[in-house]
Amino acid sequence: MKKTAPSIIILLILFATASGLFTTHALALVTLTGSDRSYPVIEKSNHKEMLKKIREEAEKVKKDPQVYTVTLKKPPKIAEKESIRRFATTYVQPYDIVNQKGKIIIPKGTKIEPLKYFKLPVLIVIDDDPADIQWALKKREEFEEKVFILLSRGSAWDVAKKYNIRVYHLDDRFVDRFQIERVPCIIRQVGLQLEVHEFSL
Repeated sequence: MKKTAPSIIILLILFATASGLFTTHALALVTLTGSDRSYPVIEKSNHKEMLKKIREEAEKVKKDPQVYTVTLKKPPKIAEKESIRRFATTYVQPYDIVNQKGKIIIPKGTKIEPLKYFKLPVLIVIDDDPADIQWALKKREEFEEKVFILLSRGSAWDVAKKYNIRVYHLDDRFVDRFQIERVPCIIRQVGLQLEVHEFSL
């Protein structure tokens, strides 16, 4: 069987997609609160910038596989009990968005529900303990949705080679955006909310 090397490119794409939960860049059409009309969001595309970032990260990986090592400012703690919490991802537009003619199409203060337009993949966050990894592989089979396994500690490169799986390192921005406090945990979309389910192994 051909071994699967971890890919920083896919992680970056995942982050770019997940970041869309909290920004209007991810929305093709936005329905204003209290209105049944939809408007296109017209902002400069960051597509070229994202591709440039992906190419830069890919070059780093070729030179130094250690870029896969997790380095978090506030590493999540180990969960001591099972817990479930949910939170909304309602986004309040911080500034007016205008079209090419200068007309405001989305006023500052507009409330947007990103999860109406976006389906988040399931995220399983673990540390590099063998028991956590085996647990994550078993849990992965329970979901029909796309699943990504992220490490909160250790080297995604080493884990990927040892277990022949695709795994990624956790980023500080993920910790903040998905309110990750303890691991192992599973993050998934439930309706218009995100659910963080912590487990004690």
